[in-house]
Amino acid sequence: MSLSVPSATADSQAAFGQQGEAAFSQFLAWLRSRWGLDWSSYRPDYLQRRIGICMSAAGIRNYAEYVRRLERDPQALDRLRNDITVNVTEFLRDAPTFAAFRSVVIPQVVATKQKAGTSLVRTWSAGCASGEEPYSIALCFLEALGRDLGGLWVCVHATDIDEDSLQRARAGVYPSQSLKNVPPALAANYFRERPDGARVVGETLRGMLRFQRLDLLNDEPLKHVDIIFCRYVFIYFSRELQERAIRSFHQSLNNGGFLVLGRTETMPPALLDGEFVTVDSEERIYQKSTA
Repeated sequence: MSLSVPSATADSQAAFGQQGEAAFSQFLAWLRSRWGLDWSSYRPDYLQRRIGICMSAAGIRNYAEYVRRLERDPQALDRLRNDITVNVTEFLRDAPTFAAFRSVVIPQVVATKQKAGTSLVRTWSAGCASGEEPYSIALCFLEALGRDLGGLWVCVHATDIDEDSLQRARAGVYPSQSLKNVPPALAANYFRERPDGARVVGETLRGMLRFQRLDLLNDEPLKHVDIIFCRYVFIYFSRELQERAIRSFHQSLNNGGFLVLGRTETMPPALLDGEFVTVDSEERIYQKSTA
């Protein structure tokens, strides 16, 4: 839902017509006031590149022309929003990462719960996009522990800032190609195939997930979590905001809890000095220090 803010004025239109940093900043301010799109946490170079691609694809030469297009064409605004928050994802993306998760992380978490005499395992998929990642996490638990989950109660919290993505995730309908990394037996057990070939998440998987809208940088984070996946989210953030988010994750995790980043993302060295230890450097798996 857009905010009830007047359209761009003649003065601001003139300012938008001038290319450069000032015009870009005014364009972002207009998006925030007119449509409620606050992308201030994104890296400026990323935003400029993605917005420039959208403008070029539409044959638009400057911000003033783009403002006029966005005012009269809701689909153009949707295309811009989707392009900025694009998430290329699939089930079990980066298979070696999920293999390490099954073979290393899950057994350690299970052992910790058994030693403590508790059964609740809380996992957080932060920046879950259209849901492939949190469903993949649940699949890994089912594959490792069986349909009864070894008597554990596994809850996968899936959060994202984009409500449209969350709606797609809740619907749980995916093209068959997105399951290409899922072993056929798992796909047959936990997905239903529609006549058109699409796959629908079954009730066993669906029952393990909890979806909610959450802004990683501005909302209260989840607490008392055993595992956090935050993969390919930091590519949009400045280094300062990455470190801020990881410090927040540190507070969210139980002692000995695990953090899984994307394979192209790194843990700030300052946070490896007593706060996290490296479990698998290649797969970017870290554990909260118990010291």
